[in-house]
Amino acid sequence: MNTPGQPPADEVTLDDVRREFGDRWEITEITAGYRAITREPGGTPVPRYGRTPAELAESIRAVEGAR
Repeated sequence: MNTPGQPPADEVTLDDVRREFGDRWEITEITAGYRAITREPGGTPVPRYGRTPAELAESIRAVEGAR
């Protein structure tokens, strides 16, 4: 699902995800897709995964929306 102002899921790039979340998440490519780990100091790292940049972005949004 896209929110207003965001590109369609098939057009989301890794750069898009890094621009949106890079200040709060360490985002890397892995063999099976992409991984993001929260950068919160002193907190327990919460890895999020996605096969595509769009899936990773949705996974991060789900965690951030639950806070």
